[in-house]
Amino acid sequence: MLPVVYIVITSFNNYNDILECIEELNKSNYDNYKVVIVNNGSNDSRYESIPTKFKNCTYINIKKNLGFSGGNNVGIKYSLHQGADYILLLSDDVVVGKDCLITLVEAMNKNPDSGIVGGKQYFYTPENLFYAAGGKINYFTGTVSGHGYKKLDRKQYDKIRSVDYIPMCSVLIKKDVFKKIGLLPDCYFLGGEEADFAYRAKKSGFDVLYTPKSICHHKVGYSSIQSLEYIYNRYRNRLLFISRNFKGFKKSIRILYFVFRNIIIEKGLSIIRKEIFRDQKKRLASIAIEDNVKYSEIRIEHLKNAFLKLDCLD
Repeated sequence: MLPVVYIVITSFNNYNDILECIEELNKSNYDNYKVVIVNNGSNDSRYESIPTKFKNCTYINIKKNLGFSGGNNVGIKYSLHQGADYILLLSDDVVVGKDCLITLVEAMNKNPDSGIVGGKQYFYTPENLFYAAGGKINYFTGTVSGHGYKKLDRKQYDKIRSVDYIPMCSVLIKKDVFKKIGLLPDCYFLGGEEADFAYRAKKSGFDVLYTPKSICHHKVGYSSIQSLEYIYNRYRNRLLFISRNFKGFKKSIRILYFVFRNIIIEKGLSIIRKEIFRDQKKRLASIAIEDNVKYSEIRIEHLKNAFLKLDCLD
């Protein structure tokens, strides 16, 4: 019998995209699945009609936005209680190919040591531009990056292989992983949880696997506009990853490096840029450097906040 897959889609005020997401899911070549929609604090009443539009669809409404991890954990708990063998976490702005799910399940079944599996993740447009082909973690700095990010697919990632983590816009997770290491770490509100979860899964003996046969397209913006919230969370997440996963000297040396690299050096660069700015005579050059100075000052302030306001440090 085919494993039962529960597909958890957490959504916040993104009704039109989630409709397309589910419509494409219904074209899947894999039949033994159920969809769990988690309305993560949206104020759009149209969400309530989703279960009437699609088969095998359960709707869970949350009054407050619990973040990516918190919202998904609600759906994961429900799915495990209902008897899920595997759980597919899917972003509401992802469009899957018809073979996406079946190839993930096949990869999991053929590799018994695997606990987390993901495939090729493209930007929505252009459709053959990589968002990620699995991801890598810098275990010293806590930074993460997707393999192939913003590169065209020229079959350079066409082999199945182990990776450090899978971006959670589309990732299949075995129920045994949750039973052994718990749910997603909800101290991460925006990003960071995917690397932390994968790292802990690997430490517990599960392999994290990338398979090129599974394909999805992600509507995340091609050109990232770095908001103040994004900058704050990016650096906070790095500190969280280090603090949660390393102890003693290994933890201390990483935090010292973080402070030196991201606060002291950045402050020094900001001072240098200001001096250069004062000596500039051309207006266009002045505008460009002024913007750079302001951006550096914003980064420094958010780094300080991330360092001082860290929580969930176990």
